[in-house]
Amino acid sequence: MLYFDRTTGNIESMAVGGTHRSILMKFGKEHLQCSICQDFLKTPKTLSCLHSFCEECLFLYQKSPQRSILCPLCRKETSSPKGGVRKLVTDFKLACMIEEVVRAKDTQTIPTCSSHAGRKCVVFCETCCELICLTCLTKSNRHRKHEVGEVSQETEVARKRQLMTEHQAKYEEKLAENDVALTTAGVLGKDLSKVVQKLRKEVEVKANEETAKIAAAKKCLLDDIHQFEKERERLLNGYTEDLKSRKETLQQIIGHSENVLHLCNDYEFLRGFSRVSSDLRVFTAHPDPNIDENVSVLEFRPSTPLGSTYLGSLLRTTQWKLRAESSHSKNSGGRGVTTGRDGSVLVADLWNRQIVTFASSESLPTFKSIKTRPRDVAVTNHHLVVVDDTAFVKMFSLTESGAHFQFPTVPCEVSNDHVDLRSVAVDGSGHIVVGDVKRKVLTEHKPRDGAIVRVLQLETPPEFLAINSVSHTLVSGEYSGIAQGVNQGDTVFTIMPTIKGTRVRCCTGVSWGKHGLIYIAMHNKTTGSGHVHMYDALGRFVKCIIQGLYLPQGIGLTEDDKQIVVADYDNIKVYTKENLQT
Repeated sequence: MLYFDRTTGNIESMAVGGTHRSILMKFGKEHLQCSICQDFLKTPKTLSCLHSFCEECLFLYQKSPQRSILCPLCRKETSSPKGGVRKLVTDFKLACMIEEVVRAKDTQTIPTCSSHAGRKCVVFCETCCELICLTCLTKSNRHRKHEVGEVSQETEVARKRQLMTEHQAKYEEKLAENDVALTTAGVLGKDLSKVVQKLRKEVEVKANEETAKIAAAKKCLLDDIHQFEKERERLLNGYTEDLKSRKETLQQIIGHSENVLHLCNDYEFLRGFSRVSSDLRVFTAHPDPNIDENVSVLEFRPSTPLGSTYLGSLLRTTQWKLRAESSHSKNSGGRGVTTGRDGSVLVADLWNRQIVTFASSESLPTFKSIKTRPRDVAVTNHHLVVVDDTAFVKMFSLTESGAHFQFPTVPCEVSNDHVDLRSVAVDGSGHIVVGDVKRKVLTEHKPRDGAIVRVLQLETPPEFLAINSVSHTLVSGEYSGIAQGVNQGDTVFTIMPTIKGTRVRCCTGVSWGKHGLIYIAMHNKTTGSGHVHMYDALGRFVKCIIQGLYLPQGIGLTEDDKQIVVADYDNIKVYTKENLQT
């Protein structure tokens, strides 16, 4: 792009003219400025050391008349003429150079058109936002209908300067905002570092906890496998010893029989025959040794329980046999069942208004009469806990005869008419958990005074309830025909049992076993249709373990996992698990 130089009257390129002015301005700043006032020299006076200063600056610097002038830069002396600094010779060549530099600084060049040589760009096209010449405006179709204006119009240039000034203010505002954002980004970066460090630590802690759980689960499973191996080895060794003993006995009988057969004397033969017959009778009186030949009676089933790391469970090929059956009253109505750590079984007898206890060391049950109709029962370290047809939970002391208290499951300002308590259990922390079917909630209470700890909303009414040692919860809705695993109030899985491919009509008692196994009682509202099914910790069906129950209600599993107690209408039935045939 070309420019017109007013000082020379020549047309030269923007690059050349711009470079010339830049060099000239640089030279002026480096060599034509007074070292005292830091501005272009005015009436320059050059000393003998060839350093130049403004006349006025040097005069003020000298202050009083002296024979010599001391250079402010190099401190060399210059003889002072008569009249002082003002009589020093003025450097006119230097003054002319300064005038040229100042003129170049104030000169405004007009560029020439790149499309039309020699034509000055005196028009600004607003549409294209570029400088053009008059020929571009009149003869070019490109700018014909565009909005244009003369560069020489001071008002237009002033408007654009004002616009740019406003933009400059906005840019400065944006710059300030950007600086604030940069500061914020720095703070966020530090916060991110802290959060990430905290998260890493939490993950490490949790991973260590889960690793410890896995190690503990692994040890437990391997211990069970080792115990199973020892048990099988003991049975196999006993079986082998029995077979060897029988072999030796049979060989003796066969040898004696052969000797008797070779006797020619009939009297001696009959005497020997009598002895052989006696030995055979004794031998046949003992049953043949027997053992389960299936070595695959133990199965590992991987699984994951509610809310924790878990390897799985070992399932044995088992058979549950009815060991005992007790009809403690003709019109009894056993409902809730729980088992104590001492092996005792407690049953809430709804119709006879009593709690029936079957102690492991006694053959006959004991009865505790209460005034209300008990629906479920649980045991803490110090109390027998009962829910009944009232709105209060009853607490009977196990150590002080006759001592008891009761508490509600709703705050005092809520009417007790809005509750229907059906189930109760004790969680791993010793808190009492009560199932309310009317509100579809579980209420957690402190055992000392019944104070409410929290309330958990459920999807199904908690007709029956079971909680294991790590506070995993099972509820069944009876007539809804479903059971659910619940963790912290959230439904983890739903079980919809079937019998012969058809969904059952009623899910009743629920119980936890070892390794997260689940046991559920059920029936189809007809006598004899009752079953008990086993499920894994994810709620997946494992097998049916008991059939032919009358109308089962509550169930309870003993702590050693070897017995199931079923409240079956007017009977209490105890089933024993047999792992191996012995």
